[in-house]
Amino acid sequence: MNAETEAFKNSIADLDRETLVSLLVDAHEKNARLENELAEFRRTSTAMSKDYQAMKDDLAAARESLKEKEEQIKTLQEQNEALTRNVYGSHTETSDAIMNSFSSDSSREDPISEDAGEDKGTGMPSSSGRSGSSGKGSRGKGKTGSRRSRKKKKKADFSHLMHVNVYDLDCAALDAKYGKGNWEIIGWHNSEKLEVTRPVFYIRVIHTAVIKVKNEEKKGKPKASPLRGVLLKRSMVTASFLATSAYNKFAMGLPVDRQVRDLNLSGIPLSKMTMNNWILYGANIVLRPIYEHLCIVVKKCPYNHCDETTLQVILDGRSPGSKSYIWVHSTGMLYPGNRATVYIYEPTRGTRHLREFYIDYEGAITCDAYVAYKVFEGERGGRVKITGCLAHARRRFVLALHLLNVKGLSDDAISELPEVKAIELIGKIYKEESLLKYLDAATRKAMRQGKVKKAVDSFYEYIRTIDTGDPSISNRLKDAVSYALNQEEYLRRFLDDGSIPCDNLAAERSIRNVAVGRRNWLFCNTPDGAEACMVYYSIVETAKQNGAHPYYYLKYLLEKVPEYLDGTDRSFAEKLMPWTREYREYEKASILQDIHSSVPLSDEKPYYRPYQKYA
Repeated sequence: MNAETEAFKNSIADLDRETLVSLLVDAHEKNARLENELAEFRRTSTAMSKDYQAMKDDLAAARESLKEKEEQIKTLQEQNEALTRNVYGSHTETSDAIMNSFSSDSSREDPISEDAGEDKGTGMPSSSGRSGSSGKGSRGKGKTGSRRSRKKKKKADFSHLMHVNVYDLDCAALDAKYGKGNWEIIGWHNSEKLEVTRPVFYIRVIHTAVIKVKNEEKKGKPKASPLRGVLLKRSMVTASFLATSAYNKFAMGLPVDRQVRDLNLSGIPLSKMTMNNWILYGANIVLRPIYEHLCIVVKKCPYNHCDETTLQVILDGRSPGSKSYIWVHSTGMLYPGNRATVYIYEPTRGTRHLREFYIDYEGAITCDAYVAYKVFEGERGGRVKITGCLAHARRRFVLALHLLNVKGLSDDAISELPEVKAIELIGKIYKEESLLKYLDAATRKAMRQGKVKKAVDSFYEYIRTIDTGDPSISNRLKDAVSYALNQEEYLRRFLDDGSIPCDNLAAERSIRNVAVGRRNWLFCNTPDGAEACMVYYSIVETAKQNGAHPYYYLKYLLEKVPEYLDGTDRSFAEKLMPWTREYREYEKASILQDIHSSVPLSDEKPYYRPYQKYA
């Protein structure tokens, strides 16, 4: 018993029974009140604990929601910046430009686009042959950095154009300045100026003879000689006029409405409807056999490129705003032989188009990662092999790099970024691949097993070290790494066949002309109009790929094809391809004829003492 208890015992020892009872009753009542208060406190404490836990849960949910919102905001900001770059940024894909845009003394520019650059005479991106496509020096202040000395600009070569001599001499002014007979010409200073003559529109009045047969056995009404070289009966349209209109729209992106306004300013009263009807007739009647033959040429090639882009067709029977598609198919850029490209209009982007176009096809198709290609490959049981596009993989890393805030980072710090390292490793693949572009397929395949394969292995070894679960890396980088890893099987397939390219930029370049035109004419009214556009675009692109001028090739076809349309045999189409000798000779002769009909003759060279002629 402690001292306090002992003291309490002593204090109540002398109290009587009644007093003790009273004290116990008071103590009991006080204890009851305390127990009630304790129970109330416990109830209040439990409620407070529950409220506190609910508040903690709400706070955790709010933090999680805030985190999600921040991720959404970040994603939207990245998308907004990506869209802004796509519209306003630079569209080069050269490795030097990509790296220099992130140099500490360079402004940032968007280096990536569907419209890729190309080395002259090859199908490779410009970066593929650049020695500065990788390494720190490509962003520093060295020879390949942003402060590198500029290469001397190569002078444009106009030697293939006709030259006209014009002698600028004002004898009266020279006599007034120096005195008559006090000067003479001792030489001439030459200055070259580029001149142009606007197209001249004129009416060619064709007189056909009306004959009367003298032989009594064949007497009858006078007969008119048949009109030869008619493109469309009872119409003023000619091959030269329709070729000009088609070239302006489908090669230069000039809509018919603007062409009509220009013609009206020149005093030619044609309507937009008339022009469109002529264009439709040229595609659906005259040029259709050529288009169908180009489809056959593409499908005969065992190596193809394929891509697709959107198109809006107004009166196609669907709800407003429905998307249609343009599919482009092109012969392989590394496959020897003549090149051909065809465009096909489809209301949808489904696998059905691939099944119908490549119904009996066996070979390789280089394309992007769109799932329809993989489905089609699976359906063909090994007869079709899908190969990937390395440029698409690089493009994702470049976009991830451009969406980073690198302000204030040194060149060395930038060079350590995973985005930069991945781009440099892909650049090495292109660099090694560019050295093989002039080899035959067998040799290229054998050479690819060396440095090219090693470069591909190095790229994949590196990106596998990138931890996509790390919260510090951007979503764009995660997407780039995931894309490259998911597509590894398809991106490596070019190593096993020397005729398969490492990317699909050839198809993307073919789509560029369509995209430029679409930005101007915006949409097609009907499916018939869309199919007519595909005919013209196919002929124009095929002509360009084979070094033929699209205008002269269109004119050639519009002149020649009507001669064969009366029969059902369409084998003549092969004789009218842009790579034939007959067409090459036609183009040369047409160019010379245009030059001599529009370029003035050279002036006579003045006598060195011209004033004596007037003495």
